[in-house]
Amino acid sequence: GLAAGCEAGLYDLTMLRANGYPRIFLHGVCGVFALALHDRLGYPISAFHWRDEDPGDLWAGLEHFFCIAPDRVYVDVRGATGDFQAFCMDFPSPKHFRILEDLDAVQLRTDLAHEMGQDNLDVLYNKAIDEIDAHLESYNV
Repeated sequence: GLAAGCEAGLYDLTMLRANGYPRIFLHGVCGVFALALHDRLGYPISAFHWRDEDPGDLWAGLEHFFCIAPDRVYVDVRGATGDFQAFCMDFPSPKHFRILEDLDAVQLRTDLAHEMGQDNLDVLYNKAIDEIDAHLESYNV
């Protein structure tokens, strides 16, 4: 039915790759990938948040979810890097953001399920885990 069609469409979107990674996990559903990194590798979840927005309102000022591994290594679908400027190259100037750290993974999972539906979250989350497992050397620091 319709749900299966939506799931198939989401699966197709996860196959659109740019520079070797599924682009949807950089711009679109980065929170799903950050959650998968957290669950698979134990990294705390962080977010770029616009400085002119209320830091208490995560979703209003959200630009990008990612993880920060030990020794300030930044990790998202593109892989891991200690070079903050390189990490920021796909986003507007980092001076416009604050970094919110150690976000609540349980709350993020709940919010994502509420926003996209549990079935869609499951499809995307499983694809994110598959991507991490297939390229573990890029994400494991």
